[in-house]
Amino acid sequence: MFFPTANLPPALALLSQFLPLAPLSKTLRHFFLGVSSPDLLQELLVLLVWLVLSTAISYYLFQKKAYH
Repeated sequence: MFFPTANLPPALALLSQFLPLAPLSKTLRHFFLGVSSPDLLQELLVLLVWLVLSTAISYYLFQKKAYH
């Protein structure tokens, strides 16, 4: 379910911008529809941070479970 972030409290609206769905949709919109985005590098950086952190956390958790 999607809803406008303008209806959220300011703290949650700011937090929602750093969840992976918002930067992913803006990046895909840029590449497939040609919509220019001044924050494209920031969007890609957020996605890269999510990729690195989620990979590191999952590697740690699955490695720990494999040996116990």
